[in-house]
Amino acid sequence: MLDARYVADNLDEVRRMLRRRSPAAAALLDGISSLSSKRRELIGRTEALQAQRNAANDGMAQLAKSGDKVAMGQRREELKALSERIKDLESELSAIETEMQDRLLSIPNVPHASAPDGESDEQNPTVRTWGEAPKFAFEPKPHWEIGTSLGILDLERAAKLSGARFSVVWGAGARLERALITFMLDLHTRDNGYTEV
Repeated sequence: MLDARYVADNLDEVRRMLRRRSPAAAALLDGISSLSSKRRELIGRTEALQAQRNAANDGMAQLAKSGDKVAMGQRREELKALSERIKDLESELSAIETEMQDRLLSIPNVPHASAPDGESDEQNPTVRTWGEAPKFAFEPKPHWEIGTSLGILDLERAAKLSGARFSVVWGAGARLERALITFMLDLHTRDNGYTEV
C-alpha cells in the first residue's frame, strides 16, 4: 500500500507515475487530496481545542484553590462541552483516516521507471526469445494440475494459509524448488564475477 503522507505530499508525481499504468489507476487518486487537506484541518482544530482544554484544566486548579464554587461549576460545564467537541472532531478524523486507508488500499503500486507503460502484461515488449516453442501431439496440462496429481503441490492448504495464488510444496516438489533456487543463485554469482568460497 502507498504511504498516505507520500501520496499527499507528492500527489502530482504519483498521479503521473500511475498514469503510466493506466488512466483508471491515476483516477483512483481523485479525492485523496481533499481527504488529506480535510485531515490536516481536523488535526489542527483538534490540537488547538486540546491545548485550550489543557489551559482550562490549569485554570480549574486555580479556581479550586480560590474556592469559588459558582465559577468552578461554570468552568466544569465549559470543559465538558470542550471535551465533547474534541471527541466529535476525533471521531470525524478517525472516519476520514479510515476512508483514506480504504482508498489507498485500492490504489496499485507505482511502476518502476524501467517498466514499460501499459495496463497489463499484454503491453510488455518481448525482449528476446530463445529456441522454438515445443509442439505436442496432446493437450499439455498446466503445472498446477500436474503438481497436484503428483502430490507435490497442495493448493487447497495454501489457500487456507495464505490466500489465493500461493502453493504449498511437498517432498520432491520442495527438493526441486530448492535445487532451482540454488541453481539460479549459482548462475547469478558466476555472472556477477563472485567467486565461491
